[in-house]
Amino acid sequence: MYLRPPGATDRTPARDWDGGHLWLRYHSAQELYALSFRRRDGKVVLKRKHPAPGRPADEEGVYTTLATAGHALGHDRWHQICGTVSGPRDGRVRITLSLNGRTVLDAEDEDPGRLVTAGGVGLRGDNTEMAFFGFTAGNHTGGRPRAEPPAEGTSR
Repeated sequence: MYLRPPGATDRTPARDWDGGHLWLRYHSAQELYALSFRRRDGKVVLKRKHPAPGRPADEEGVYTTLATAGHALGHDRWHQICGTVSGPRDGRVRITLSLNGRTVLDAEDEDPGRLVTAGGVGLRGDNTEMAFFGFTAGNHTGGRPRAEPPAEGTSR
């Protein structure tokens, strides 16, 4: 993943969460795991998004933070981002976020609303430009990416 520094406009003001996000087990706009790997505030965050209790199913969901840490990635260079979701095992779902081969967040979700079935994946950028190379999804057993990103200092 290649990220530019976050910007802002009158229509899209600066927010702490501006940056790059990976979605796993995407079931709908109201149900997914969100792994924020480069936020404006320098944090990495794992969240579960779920329908708001007592509200219509078509309304925006609410986020529950499962884990957070400070870990700012540099801008304007390539990074390897890896998010995994496994389980349920013993009633729990495990979510991990690794950056450049190092696990930076590891959390278990055992709440009743945890996402126990497979779902889609996606990338989201808030107030930032991103490029990706060698994106893969599915059963991953680790190891190096199958291909190398473009040379350092290039964005494509």
